[in-house]
Amino acid sequence: MALIENSSSPLDTASSESNEQETFQFPAIRYNQGDGRILYSFVVDGKQLREFTTISRVKRDENSTELLGYQRPEVIKHIKKIQDYVESDNPLMPNSLVIALKPELIDFQPLSESEKHSNGELGTLIVSRTSNEDHLQPGWIVDGQQRTAAISKALENPKSDIKNFPISIVGFEADDQRDQRTQFILVNSTKPLPNSLIHEMLPSVDKDELPLDLQAKIIPYSLIEYLNFREGSPLKGKIRTQTLTEGVAKDNSFGTMLHASIEHGFLYSFWHQDRSTGDCDMEMMYIVLSRFWEAVSQVFQKSWDKKPSESRLLHGVGILALGNLMDDISFKLFAATGLLDQRDTLFPYDEISEVDVSEALPTIENYVEELLVVKPFCAWDSGTWEFDDESRGWDSLQNLSQDKRKLSKFLSAIYAKESNSKRQSE
Repeated sequence: MALIENSSSPLDTASSESNEQETFQFPAIRYNQGDGRILYSFVVDGKQLREFTTISRVKRDENSTELLGYQRPEVIKHIKKIQDYVESDNPLMPNSLVIALKPELIDFQPLSESEKHSNGELGTLIVSRTSNEDHLQPGWIVDGQQRTAAISKALENPKSDIKNFPISIVGFEADDQRDQRTQFILVNSTKPLPNSLIHEMLPSVDKDELPLDLQAKIIPYSLIEYLNFREGSPLKGKIRTQTLTEGVAKDNSFGTMLHASIEHGFLYSFWHQDRSTGDCDMEMMYIVLSRFWEAVSQVFQKSWDKKPSESRLLHGVGILALGNLMDDISFKLFAATGLLDQRDTLFPYDEISEVDVSEALPTIENYVEELLVVKPFCAWDSGTWEFDDESRGWDSLQNLSQDKRKLSKFLSAIYAKESNSKRQSE
């Protein structure tokens, strides 16, 4: 059980009502993990959880530019099941909640008479909370929001016989939300979290602490954030994410397309020559993407604003095929500059200037002209696709590997054939 005290806040020496500070004291074990990671293990009565912890819901700021928070919405059915279990005759909940603690709002006082163990140290954890409504809570729930809600509801239920419910806590010090998001992803990476939630947070976490499979997704999903929220982007608001549910195109379809181009397509050109550094020019990648997709919106204007069920343009199969076509067109147009003849990558711009590269990139008009070559052969929302071996109705193409390959190869082949014919006739 925690001791609760009131005291004047050390954060502001001026006297006012907002100076009052409430403190919670818990018997705890302090220990270290990794490189300077400080953790605390302690027990809290479920009634006190909401007095010093809060949940940071994932959302966008008013301008939809900055990602805030990291927690998904509560799952009511899940909470109700946990609540029923907590209110049962003999509940057992041995798994600890994981809480991020703000270092400036906690203090640890070791027990003077206890022997210091190599694995940990006994003492009292003091958690402070000011009465100022604008002040952040000292604890942010990283793992266990559903359990926290269920325990609170069980204790507040007048029909329940349960009067208290001690729950174990593992707290770690975290200076900012970036650190909290990183730990949230790591803690939940083996659980069925929505992929869109993890993907949307990837641009704002610490890369080095993530497993390799998630590290590889940071650049694609950073570019998706650029495309989805920057002013002037042709795809602004069109890619569906955890915080932008009205988007029409799936984020994982764009993620797959971008990953392919970054790994072995035209966007690979903007990787650092030494891939191990992880450095690349995402701004240049964004210029290429925004110009190409602006051209797509102009050439296929009739299909641009339609849902995937009404058109295959912004459907998974169309996004992958157009991404592959973007690589083909970009390599063809850029090849004339000779900038890629002697090397595989352009970045870093040591031998080649960034200005030269920027000026040599295909323009929107260039992309429009090239896309018009394949337009007569496209059936995004009506008619049929005339493949070499069969005819397929526009809506028969599905988000399947074989359909993605088929359409990608078809558009590449048509583009190569018609471009050659056009060049020979000129």
